[in-house]
Amino acid sequence: MDLEGKKVLLVGLGILGGGTATANFLMKEGATLTITDLKKENEVSSSLKKLKGSPKLVLGEHREEDFLENDIIVLGPGVSYKNHYVSLARENGKQIENDYTLFASYFKLKNPESYYIGITGTRGKTTIVHWVHHFISQSVIGGNIPEKGLLDIVSQKTNLFVLELSSFNLEFTAQNTTPPHIAAITNIFRDHLDRYKTIEEYMDTKSNIFENQTSGDFLILNKDNGYTDYFVNKKPKSDLYFISTSKLDSNLNGIFFDNDEIIFQKEGNIVKIYKLKNFMPLHKKSNLLFALLISYFHINSWDEILPRIELLPEISFRQEVIYKDRDLAIINDSASTIPEATIAALDSFKDQGKSIVLITGGTDKNLEFPLLANKISHCIKKEKLFLLKGSATNKLIDELVKIGYLEDVESVKQYLSVDEIVSDIQNFSDKEYVILFSPGATSFERFKNEFDRGNTFNEVIDKYYSKKK
Repeated sequence: MDLEGKKVLLVGLGILGGGTATANFLMKEGATLTITDLKKENEVSSSLKKLKGSPKLVLGEHREEDFLENDIIVLGPGVSYKNHYVSLARENGKQIENDYTLFASYFKLKNPESYYIGITGTRGKTTIVHWVHHFISQSVIGGNIPEKGLLDIVSQKTNLFVLELSSFNLEFTAQNTTPPHIAAITNIFRDHLDRYKTIEEYMDTKSNIFENQTSGDFLILNKDNGYTDYFVNKKPKSDLYFISTSKLDSNLNGIFFDNDEIIFQKEGNIVKIYKLKNFMPLHKKSNLLFALLISYFHINSWDEILPRIELLPEISFRQEVIYKDRDLAIINDSASTIPEATIAALDSFKDQGKSIVLITGGTDKNLEFPLLANKISHCIKKEKLFLLKGSATNKLIDELVKIGYLEDVESVKQYLSVDEIVSDIQNFSDKEYVILFSPGATSFERFKNEFDRGNTFNEVIDKYYSKKK
């Protein structure tokens, strides 16, 4: 793809940095750029200051003429492929791109010998990306990661990119999009159903990650996840492998746990490769298996990988221990944006002999909360449940009332800030307990995103507990 002299429209500058990186990339490649955003100038001023050029700006509105007069339309992650203006552009034969399709078009121009690994799914993506980088230190990671957007990293010198790809990234995969040599779908849970009408539509978007793969490429799926057969039934052309936290059927290729022993299985042959030395919750076992198998396909040897298992890094905002003393542990799980993530967090900490104080709640994206309500009712005392105000919180409260855990909706206190919650927690006299911040929902009513939410929680904890360290 040659952008030199092309008239390009970037839809969505935003305030989180991704739009700025895309704009600067497009201008660097010689595009004549127009940026349109529904936000007004004062709302995107921080992003405007980071632009390395002077694009034409259309702010506070979208105009049909911009979508018709430009050669290429580039969409930011917040812009749905169902958008009226996007449909108009498509009907008029315009070329539609996003940061992922641009990356896939350009990365080999910058690094001719390189290939990329693509990791998608509902949960576990970020952890797996970082753990693959831990095993393959010369790799470059990026994608849906702060300060490491796809077009931030595309020009870095490397022979291997490891990418976290969201469903939003994958919406515009085309027949000529270069696929990942190694693709992984970590799992599927109900998510983003404010953007997709059905779970099937969500999964169809995820399946774009292997759409253009061929024999010799690798696709790794999670045999433990109930939606995996949906992808298998699409008959991928790639070489298919599975991970499982229990024994795989002998006719499947992949890697699995037999108790705490990790076993690699291919064409009926099994190799015992490692035995865990320390306890690891199920979701972390799944993440580890993905990271190991991906790394093995790149290195083609276990010898360089296995010694690094006991040194796996902790990932920010994913059940991250941010404070610990003899009596208290504080966990930041701000990246929990679906109910199942909070359920997993509760499962991780409920058997440690300490009572749990749960801080949860946030913004809804058309998800369901009965399972989380049931889990809370079994492992959280009512006085130790703290709810952040939000549309998802309202749905959770309704479910907690239905099962009799809470008496009525009106009597439930919803907090406006994390600071207010942590201040009230100071009144507890328990000797040993865990404070678990695991929202189980998105954050947009109160924060920019889950990273802003996580940083805010860290700041509040530092305010109340730093003198106790």
